[in-house]
Parts: sequence; C-alpha cells; structure tokens
Amino acid sequence: MPDERLGALEFLSNATRAREAHYRERAAHLRMMAVDEPLGRLRHKLTDLAEQFEQLADRITIERGGRRAFAKPISW
Repeated sequence: MPDERLGALEFLSNATRAREAHYRERAAHLRMMAVDEPLGRLRHKLTDLAEQFEQLADRITIERGGRRAFAKPISW
C-alpha cells in the first residue's frame, strides 16, 4: 500500500510540473507572436494572454510533504 501512495504522489508531482511547463511554453509562444504582430490591439491582447498563462504557472506549487496547493483562482 505505501508503494501505491508514493506512486500516486509522484504522478501528481510530475503532472503538476508538466502542466506548469506547458503554461510557460504557451506564454512564451504568445509573447513571440506579440512581437511580430503589427496591430497594436491584437499585440496587447496576446501579451495579456501570455501574462495570464504565466500567472497560472506561478499559482501551481508543490508544498512540503508532497501535497499540491493552489493559490486563489484567477478571475477571468
């Protein structure tokens, strides 16, 4: 039984890190799109979306003891 629990915690830890990395990659991609965007309004929207993805990534944390925690949700 302890091995199953460790496996579940390891899975959650890996999944959380993967999700955080995905959000940061998405933010970087949106920022690159914004740099090349000639329309100021669209460029601003892309930058805003990138910031929201960064905020999501920043909210994902691993606490001591292996528990997953989230800060207050983002209000869209």
